[in-house]
Amino acid sequence: MLFNKNEGGYALLTVLLMITIFMILFLSFMGQAFSSVKQNQVVERSSQSVAVAEMGVTYYKVATQNIFESNRQAVVTRVNQILNPLPNEVIDQEEAKEATVTATAEILKAKLQQEQSKINVDDRLDTFFSISNIDSSTDLDENTVNLHFSVTGTQDGKSTPLEADMAIDLSSIIIEQDSINFVLPAFDEVPKPQPGCTSFANGCSELLVDGTQPLPGKNSPNTGNVNGLSDAIVYSTGSLTINGNANNSYNLKVHAENDFKIESNMNSATKLTLETKKNATFSGNLKIESSRLIIGKDLINGKHLELDKGSFAFVGGNATIEKLDITNNSTMCVQGLLTVPDNQRKVDLTSKLIVKSVVGEEEFERQCGSPTSVNLSINWGQNIETKVDKVDYK
Repeated sequence: MLFNKNEGGYALLTVLLMITIFMILFLSFMGQAFSSVKQNQVVERSSQSVAVAEMGVTYYKVATQNIFESNRQAVVTRVNQILNPLPNEVIDQEEAKEATVTATAEILKAKLQQEQSKINVDDRLDTFFSISNIDSSTDLDENTVNLHFSVTGTQDGKSTPLEADMAIDLSSIIIEQDSINFVLPAFDEVPKPQPGCTSFANGCSELLVDGTQPLPGKNSPNTGNVNGLSDAIVYSTGSLTINGNANNSYNLKVHAENDFKIESNMNSATKLTLETKKNATFSGNLKIESSRLIIGKDLINGKHLELDKGSFAFVGGNATIEKLDITNNSTMCVQGLLTVPDNQRKVDLTSKLIVKSVVGEEEFERQCGSPTSVNLSINWGQNIETKVDKVDYK
């Protein structure tokens, strides 16, 4: 009987021990299971944020391509600023390509820096990506633009950064001369003399006057005639009036800030430079050769205007002329209206009469202006694409 009681006690103890062992094992397995679930959730969130960041890399690849294509004209403008080519200047393709690569890198970086706001995915506030640490560089030997930036993807509070490198190969582009810029005549061809002389009668060759009085005569101040002037300058800070003749001059330079007027003739003027910012009135004949006549506003010629031997006349306003002859490779440009009787107009085959209202603004500037610079254009070719070179996973 005693044996049976001891045997029952041992059996109970054994059962309790086994139950305890199974409970320990069960709790251990449950702990591992919960830990595994938690780890899986962390890994899943991390994987999801990586996927969002990868989505961002793709997004910014497309954005970079769009920026590149939509800002090509800005690149062309910048290249023209860098090179500032002159007329008849030979374009160095390698130098022009280097300027294009440099300009493209600058503009892409600046435009991408404007894209740093976060981008939500599927309108979810907890899922988004953003770009940062944007930088650009160039490989001028390979004519390549290199871009580097970080993209951070975020989902459910977990963020993952990726580092991306992109490249644009511009080795296939061709830089071409597109057009030439012209500038119309200014009023700065006559140098301003030093103060002191106001009359040729005093033996001076360079006069600086204020225009309040008519120009004194060369030999006699009262006559108003200034014939036979050679290598002389007359510069007026106001108007300028000549009451007599100014014939037979050579290399005479005349400037008036205000109106210019000559009451009589100005014949046989060779290598004359006459410029006025306002109106010019010639009451008698004006016959010039190898000369330049620059008038800011209106021209009135009461008798005969003759341009000969490569002379050039520019009228910024209207021109009213009784008789006009343009001969021997001479040119006259009228920006306003030209009034001259048809039977009193002669333009030989070597010469030009250019009226803006007839030829249009662009042609007028080309024919009557001076070339100042060349506009370059870029033939971009086809299939220039942004390529992702490398993505680093942190």
